[in-house]
Amino acid sequence: MFDKGFTSLTTTDILLLAFVAFLLFIFVCDIVMIASMIKTGDERKQMIVYRASFTTLWVTVGRWIIDIVRGLVNPPMTDGIIFIELGVVAMTYCVCMFYYKRKYGG
Repeated sequence: MFDKGFTSLTTTDILLLAFVAFLLFIFVCDIVMIASMIKTGDERKQMIVYRASFTTLWVTVGRWIIDIVRGLVNPPMTDGIIFIELGVVAMTYCVCMFYYKRKYGG
């Protein structure tokens, strides 16, 4: 793949690189999510983690409700991939965490 140089990358190679970058991004989001929940801090940091966790919970529950309603309307519902679900939860948490850190000065 890389022996040709970057000038002759095919569409498949570009998609593969984008997918690997996305996997790395999700991995970093998972690590940030776990580390922020484990790390202790003052009351302001605890409030930021609490608000980010609460918002992530509501977004996740809302997505599950939409999946249930969609499954009732269209019965042949396929199972979601757990990895994608974890990635969406991690990205939601990281976005909320950065938002609340910016809002409350973390």
